[in-house]
Amino acid sequence: MRSTRFPPPDHPLYPRLRDQVLSYLWRRYPQLCVVLTDPLSRRAIDVGVARAARHGFRDLAEVRSFVGLMVFLGGQFDEDPQLPWAADHLHATAGASRAEAMTGLVGETVLRVESIVGRSGEYYRRALAWSSARSFAELTADHDDSDAGLRRLLSHMHLRKYNALDDDAIARLIDTARAAVQRHVLTAPATMVVYLGLAFLLGSGLDRDPFHPWAGEALAAEAAGHAEPQGALLHARAIDTLARYTRLDGLMRAQASGG
Repeated sequence: MRSTRFPPPDHPLYPRLRDQVLSYLWRRYPQLCVVLTDPLSRRAIDVGVARAARHGFRDLAEVRSFVGLMVFLGGQFDEDPQLPWAADHLHATAGASRAEAMTGLVGETVLRVESIVGRSGEYYRRALAWSSARSFAELTADHDDSDAGLRRLLSHMHLRKYNALDDDAIARLIDTARAAVQRHVLTAPATMVVYLGLAFLLGSGLDRDPFHPWAGEALAAEAAGHAEPQGALLHARAIDTLARYTRLDGLMRAQASGG
């Protein structure tokens, strides 16, 4: 069967292919699509198409899978210190056919991630529930921004994932989070605590993730002095977004089970 390759964004066929990727996301991740809305989903897909092309993925099926992995693993999964195996796989298969490389990457994802998130996502849902139940005051009072305090936060949030990461991966994740808040010229310890927890759950490139634009917007507003104390707006936006997602997730799972 002849493959369908993504043309440049200004090509007349591009919007139609992008909408096919959007339809795929609606089937696989409807909760996120509802929360994000179609216009922002299309914008995120544009980022995904460009990001996939960096690795040579230009066929519709390959791009669709790559964008799906961005949703599942985080928008910068291919450079996330929590997921070193993803970058390793892409590097090791750079000379292979793109279809084989993507098939292998999807298989590697299932192998690596299922034991952490749970076969039906149950472990990940527990981590979201733990995070959603903590107020800003409680979260930042119980955890400081020292390396020991941040590691304690991660272990409390999702122990199964924390234990699956080696010391170097955790250190690099913390460094990446520190660099992110510094990019926004945010210095309050609370901001680091909140941001790192979210990066642990949603991906280390959270402030640039097109599927979570609320994070970068909240950081920018805090940097502009439009919210005090620092970190509180990011926390509030996260709680609101996660609550909407989990409500939709619960409704859809109940509907699927006939409840």
